[in-house]
Amino acid sequence: MAHEHVFEEQIDRFIFSYSLSSIPRPKEVLTNVFQQLPPGGTVHIVDFGNFEWWPTIVKSPLIGFLNLFQVFPEPEITSIFEYNKECNIDLQKKFGGYSFLAVLRRGL
Repeated sequence: MAHEHVFEEQIDRFIFSYSLSSIPRPKEVLTNVFQQLPPGGTVHIVDFGNFEWWPTIVKSPLIGFLNLFQVFPEPEITSIFEYNKECNIDLQKKFGGYSFLAVLRRGL
């Protein structure tokens, strides 16, 4: 599975566009990818946020709709790297929490 896959060649950039929220075990996938990055390599993520600034009357049905399609937003996913000294994180929340952009950079 993706959380165990070993790439034959070194890849210096991974991009996840609205996909981690649809992948089973996304933290394990992200950890696996990061471990295979060379120094200076990056992981770019754009995905659904937690809609934190949206009114509940809109937020709840929208999250329910996403769940119908097996989409489970987990914007805190990058927190697994919070204390990793090899990782620099640039995290931006967009549109009142609708989405987030993150760049994880492996230190040199």
